[in-house]
Amino acid sequence: MRKAAENLHIASSAVNRQVLALEDELGVQLFERLPRGIRLTAAGEILLSYVRRWEGEAQRLHHQLDELQYGAGGTVRLAATEAVVDMLLPPVFARIRARMPRIAFDLETGASPWVLDQIQANEADVGIAFNPPALRGVRVIGSLRYRIGAVMTPDHPLASASALTLDQCAPFPVIFPSDRWLAGSVLRNVFAPRADSMNVVVRTTNSSAIRSLARTGLGIAFLSSMEVAYEVERNLLKCVPLVEPGIPIGRLKLLVPSQGHASSFAAFATECLRQELFERDEEGAVA
Repeated sequence: MRKAAENLHIASSAVNRQVLALEDELGVQLFERLPRGIRLTAAGEILLSYVRRWEGEAQRLHHQLDELQYGAGGTVRLAATEAVVDMLLPPVFARIRARMPRIAFDLETGASPWVLDQIQANEADVGIAFNPPALRGVRVIGSLRYRIGAVMTPDHPLASASALTLDQCAPFPVIFPSDRWLAGSVLRNVFAPRADSMNVVVRTTNSSAIRSLARTGLGIAFLSSMEVAYEVERNLLKCVPLVEPGIPIGRLKLLVPSQGHASSFAAFATECLRQELFERDEEGAVA
């Protein structure tokens, strides 16, 4: 008590009163009063561990505020599905760099399962994946709802339709998802049984290849509206909603590791990405 009073520059009796008041507020005894001093009770040890944790959090807060105020920089590690690179990421990168010009991005792309692996292993600060399952070590902080469409050139006979089914697409050549792609997709139960009845020209897992093939007019592809937003805006492709029974509304999810502490610039970049998802969400809100 005396040492605490000396460090605080107050009387030891004042420290004792504060301790007694805290014990009264918490309803537990924090110290055992012994003939030759005091020692922490179990409740006191628990409180001490929380106080030390609070001190650590306060130090991190001040450090991150200093980073923002004085323009500290760093690298944000981003793992994303290839489909989001064209439309989603460029405006977000520009917005972030305008506010924090010393931020750099380490962008790696891959399939959604790979993105999840990167987040679980803490190899990425933030990830973007289609319809990821709930996994330990991964926290979802935002999502964008999207629909699957039949994708074709603007001069295709079906391009003027307001909606299409797989039966309506069946007479035409199609670019079909491969078995490996369907194995991890929410669309497996819809597309897999139809593979033999469709006029399949190419089967692939690569989103970029599918878009390129569709632009040549080789066939109808089946992709999310997000994946072809760049081409649709430039009238290179049309995306007609697919109204096949059993097709759920998909979700593009923003992921971060559930353990550890993000730097201020990684947290800022993540919030910018979350806001971009909110603005693009087809249902008008991000879950």
